[in-house]
Amino acid sequence: MDSMFCRPDHWTWSSKAKSREVKIFGKERRRIIFHPHWSNGTAGVRGNRILNSGHQECIYWEVRLPDRVFGTSMMFGIGTSKTRLQANMFTNLLGEDDQSWGLSHKGYIWHNGESRKFCKPFRENVKTTIGLLYDSCQGTLTYYKDGVKLGVAFRGLNQVSSSLYPLVSSTAAKTVMILCNLKVAYYCSTLKERFPLCQMTIPMTEREKENQTYDMKRVGGSGKKNKKSIPLISRKKEQKEDDQDPDDEKDVDMLS
Repeated sequence: MDSMFCRPDHWTWSSKAKSREVKIFGKERRRIIFHPHWSNGTAGVRGNRILNSGHQECIYWEVRLPDRVFGTSMMFGIGTSKTRLQANMFTNLLGEDDQSWGLSHKGYIWHNGESRKFCKPFRENVKTTIGLLYDSCQGTLTYYKDGVKLGVAFRGLNQVSSSLYPLVSSTAAKTVMILCNLKVAYYCSTLKERFPLCQMTIPMTEREKENQTYDMKRVGGSGKKNKKSIPLISRKKEQKEDDQDPDDEKDVDMLS
């Protein structure tokens, strides 16, 4: 039978793969600020973590937003190295083509220039934490907001042959994003057939009534890869500093 081995993950925002309008701070390079003076476009930055490295694993990370949440688009997602990280216009940068997938703070998920309603818009100027869970085996990307599971946004990501990386973008001036709570869980099996017996539980905030879990259900498919475009979206769905230590990580439990 399968079991999951979970440990802290270690990666940072890339100092090379970023817009000139993104500044990285902190010893561990986890705190970023977009458009530190004013904004006249959209800026993005890529994480230096390859998500689909060939290992059977689940990768979880969170992006904490202090109270500057506003603007045309603040986005969280993943994409290839071909994803554009600078635009001289206010736009939904992640998901503008077939190289990236993203969720906007307006509640829409984007891929290949198309969008669909996924969740309620984030409350403006209210602290928010967005969690992302990439499952390399299932080929899914699941979103969480303040500890509550929003659902699977994208499927078929295991058909992507190019390397995938974490991405964030923003149009809003002086917006801060803090990378935290990095976890990775490996599938361990001595059998030829993999059985998904585990669950990842994301801690809830105190005001939530009950725990929400990520249910790792098997996803079938034809196995054929589409090099240009991946199946779009599951139907279901801007200077203040954050007082909390960005390296103060919560636990993500793995249950077999």
